Amino acid sequence: MNLRASTFSGGTTLILGGGGARGYAHFGVLQVLQESGFEIDRVVGVSIGAFIGALYCETPNAHAITERVHDYVHNEKFLRYYNRMLRASQGAGHTPDDRDGETNDSAKAWGRIVGRVRGYLRATVAFHRFVSRPGILSNRPMEDCLESLLENSDIADLKVPLTIVATDLKIGERLDMEVGDLFSAIIGSTALPGIFPPVERGDHLLSDYGVLCSIPMESAQRHRPDLVVAVDLSPKIETKDKFDSGLDVINRMDSIGCQLFNNQASTAADLVIRPDLGQTSWADFLNMEEIVEAGRQAALDALPHLESLVSLPMIQPHDS
Repeated sequence: MNLRASTFSGGTTLILGGGGARGYAHFGVLQVLQESGFEIDRVVGVSIGAFIGALYCETPNAHAITERVHDYVHNEKFLRYYNRMLRASQGAGHTPDDRDGETNDSAKAWGRIVGRVRGYLRATVAFHRFVSRPGILSNRPMEDCLESLLENSDIADLKVPLTIVATDLKIGERLDMEVGDLFSAIIGSTALPGIFPPVERGDHLLSDYGVLCSIPMESAQRHRPDLVVAVDLSPKIETKDKFDSGLDVINRMDSIGCQLFNNQASTAADLVIRPDLGQTSWADFLNMEEIVEAGRQAALDALPHLESLVSLPMIQPHDS
């Protein structure tokens, strides 16, 4: 059923929010919307939503792009990148409790001491990078991912119109990108502050807008769509009684601010789909199947509401 032709004149926009590995849920949402016959006229993506949005806008087949990414994240190169990212984000290495081939207590104790020293050194290196470089890691992992999964085209040439949202650090404003180099726009949108360095793109210096707001409603409303569906991946803020450091307090305030911003922005959407991801980490990139399924379930649960907005027939569960 062509919902654009039969129901709306101004089209429908799907917002894919940020959230790191939680973004796998977007695949599940896209699958259900595609199976339902829901036609997407524009995708607005921020952070991981920009990446998945680009995949879909280039190849509007939700199951095909899900399989493509699944194969990529299970290859050896990605696993090396993943382990490096975890070490950098945690700032410390593994502390062993034992060492292969050693049986006496003194050798085990020495192994633990060496492990702690290595962990301290790794933490020190990570901190040095944090304060002396634009990011702890390079953007090479994202570049390799894009080169493996996408063609670097002009954003305007994609099969489905796409808006990629990032922060322009130079002027301190949100930037909506709909033309020009696809890869630099995605890398800039996914450049998590402190972890990945900002990206130069023309006169702009791009960083992840999703840390400020993962539902960029203003970007979606620029084209005056008749219907806006947003996928919000932000975790619920749970009660916390103890804060051991200033960094804990800063992180808590950032989380609260982002959620308040998202809550305010989402009131302008016609429908907000919120997959139940619990406290799934933004870095949990090896848990793809479960996260995709959470996205599918949230979209299936939202279909009655969507049906009340448009003339949409209920769908049968996907068998694959």
